[in-house]
Amino acid sequence: MNLFVLGDIFSGLLPWFISGAPPKGMPAVYNFFQYFGRSADHRFEAIVVNPHISRVISFENGSKIHLYKIPVKNRILFRLLCLPISYIYALKHIRKGNFDVIYGMANYSLIASLLGKQYAKTTVCRVFGSLASDFVKKKRYSKVFSRHLLEYLTARFGRDILISTNDGTQYDALVEFAGRKGVFYHLYNGIDQAFHEKLSALPPVSYTRGDVLKILSIGRLSHWKRHDLALESIRILVQEYKLNAHLEILGDGPDRSKLEARVKDLGLEEFVTITPGQQQSGYLEALQRSHVCLFCYDNSNLGNSLWEAVYAGRLIAVRSTGDTGTIFSHKKNSLVGAEDKFPEDIAEKINAWIQSDLASTQELIEEAKSDISRLILPWPRRFETEIRIISDYKPSM
Repeated sequence: MNLFVLGDIFSGLLPWFISGAPPKGMPAVYNFFQYFGRSADHRFEAIVVNPHISRVISFENGSKIHLYKIPVKNRILFRLLCLPISYIYALKHIRKGNFDVIYGMANYSLIASLLGKQYAKTTVCRVFGSLASDFVKKKRYSKVFSRHLLEYLTARFGRDILISTNDGTQYDALVEFAGRKGVFYHLYNGIDQAFHEKLSALPPVSYTRGDVLKILSIGRLSHWKRHDLALESIRILVQEYKLNAHLEILGDGPDRSKLEARVKDLGLEEFVTITPGQQQSGYLEALQRSHVCLFCYDNSNLGNSLWEAVYAGRLIAVRSTGDTGTIFSHKKNSLVGAEDKFPEDIAEKINAWIQSDLASTQELIEEAKSDISRLILPWPRRFETEIRIISDYKPSM
């Protein structure tokens, strides 16, 4: 199978795109390129328009990613230009190559759909969940069209095969709202097997009442990751329950200064550390020094960071948003807090665990590992599933 890919400039991949350094996020895309770039049976040619750099990343089977720089610093202007410019670059490549599939990532799925129709090629629209589904569930439809119009158009009109990451944000609700007629698949991400082994090799959680309880909140420093709720949770634990506890927030993003200001406003300077996003070794160290991993996201918490925290053998404390509750149950495999008034609820449950339920820690951790191991495949098997979907696709007449 020979794929032409329209990629996106995902922030977690910037170190890799720019200098070849290990990525800090977006493993679904990184592993996609690695798998198809090493395959003996499949190859790809990809373009990624971006505001940073022009270069070519080559792979052992001849696959290539062509990074094309658009020298525009204004984010809004870049977003206006990137789709038509990517179409122009794509035309040049498609005219020269013999591709079986046009594969578009995120909003570039719309350009892939246009090209797929133009050249009569099977099209895959690959999306990675959506915050629009929350507005659909709340019947705030004007927000869907004003903030997530391209995502709506992809869900409705994306050509041939639509594949979304099942990250718990309930993208299927957006698909249903859009009235999609075409094929749709909702697939969990995979996990890198070598990284899985490193996570599983970390020493088990060892916490005794009176020790410093080390809590880790992982995620991009943006509003919907809700690190502000993590801050309020630690405030309640240390100021109201008088626990000896420390919160580490791990990630990069636009809300760093806001979070730093909030730490000062709450008087938590000695109880909170904000650590920049780490490459794999630093990430493993952050997981190892934690007892509890706290996930407070809006819409959903299901995703690679959560799977990795489980495989690392950390106790999970999670907010019940999106489809999170379909996998994580309170006192069965985790500590689960209500979506509303989450800081108060999860702080109460963490304190109760410390005071009367520490003996259950390893049982909760092992149950979580068992539950997700049935869902999360090694990346090669996950991509084999996707290849079967594409190979078996028959256009409706």
